[in-house]
Amino acid sequence: MPAALLHVASDTTVTVVSRHRLRTTGGRVTRRRWPAVLETTSTVPEAAAPHSLWAAAIITLGPVATAFGLALTGTPWPLSAAAAAIVFTTATWYLLVHRRRLPPAQDAAAAITLTEHRERAAFAKALTHADEISASWPALTPLIDVPHVERLLAEFLWHLAGILSAREDARRSATAFMLTTPASADPDPKSRRAAVTRRLSALDADVARRLTALSGAAEAGRIYSHRRNFDRTTRSVTPDRPEGRPEAVLAAYRALATAHGDTRADPIHN
Repeated sequence: MPAALLHVASDTTVTVVSRHRLRTTGGRVTRRRWPAVLETTSTVPEAAAPHSLWAAAIITLGPVATAFGLALTGTPWPLSAAAAAIVFTTATWYLLVHRRRLPPAQDAAAAITLTEHRERAAFAKALTHADEISASWPALTPLIDVPHVERLLAEFLWHLAGILSAREDARRSATAFMLTTPASADPDPKSRRAAVTRRLSALDADVARRLTALSGAAEAGRIYSHRRNFDRTTRSVTPDRPEGRPEAVLAAYRALATAHGDTRADPIHN
């Protein structure tokens, strides 16, 4: 199974989204039709393993134990020393190589945290639409490059999480400013309020546009998939409705790519 491109951890109070593995303990992993998104129901951080202590113990005690064991068997000390040197070199090399292969550590800067109900609900809705989109991929294989669209969808969700986080911060900052700034300290309260309103309105519109694009792609794929399955099962042809045509599906996917900011002529093929 290919590695997940987006990791989501959520519980009843917070949703965390990251491009890196979220090291959490407990919870339940949500399996999806498409493996690009991995979700767990726990946000409790996993205790970090003391890699440095283990490395020091192996590198230090390994050669000593080797030399001591060989000495007890009567092995000449030059051979014991050589064996200890080999163990030391091998252990050091292995730990250095293994350390390079370890996944990147969880970094707060590489994760987006959503705490407000409105933002968390919007992201959950986006995940639902993404699942609905992936459900129609078996029928859409001749029309789209599924691995490419899968990556596009994961990136779409990542950027949506960032916009939701920005909206959450903007609303929180606006509320704090209104509550803590005396009217006498603000020379132009109407302009300030208007600027805050414009900022929030722009973020609301961006979120709505992206959710609409997700919903449109999900609906177009569902109709096309249903039509193909019906035709195959009944060995008949359904009426030629515009929303069931391949070009309608392609248009919906292009709208999804455009909402993401991909303005290429053919954004749904690699």
